[in-house]
Amino acid sequence: NLAYGLSRVGGKRTLLMELDLRRPSMKNLLGMRGQREMSFLESDADWHDSLWQLRPNLHALLALTNSLRSDVLLQSERMSACLAEAREEYDYIVVDSAPMLSASDTHALLPLVDQALFVVRADKTPIDLAQEALALLGGKALGCILNGVSELQKQEYYDPEYVSGKPR
Repeated sequence: NLAYGLSRVGGKRTLLMELDLRRPSMKNLLGMRGQREMSFLESDADWHDSLWQLRPNLHALLALTNSLRSDVLLQSERMSACLAEAREEYDYIVVDSAPMLSASDTHALLPLVDQALFVVRADKTPIDLAQEALALLGGKALGCILNGVSELQKQEYYDPEYVSGKPR
């Protein structure tokens, strides 16, 4: 959604990069169908050949299959070159990565990105782990996104009958 929104702002060219190489899921989430089965990082072909056009001004590079060598791929010259070229061609690059504290992959990406949005899941992410992850992000933390808020939680928050989560 973020990449889509950015691509709609003033016709800015936006690239969505799936770099959760351990558990890629974006192909299914986006409803993508096609014959490509190799990650752009594992192929010898030009990374441009792996681009999917999602909408005008919005392209995606998808991981497609899980990799046991994700940390090696993310720290490779190919990854650095791909990002350097993409920075020249796109106004925005949105990177989807593995959970910060679950995999070392995200730590390999930190030096390569300008800023990071921190995503936490409601009622799942312990606050001490969220604080630890934010500390690791340091000055690169742009903001926080709260995912997984249930309909009941939304209703309770906006319902004037509830104060501090308790009915009056």
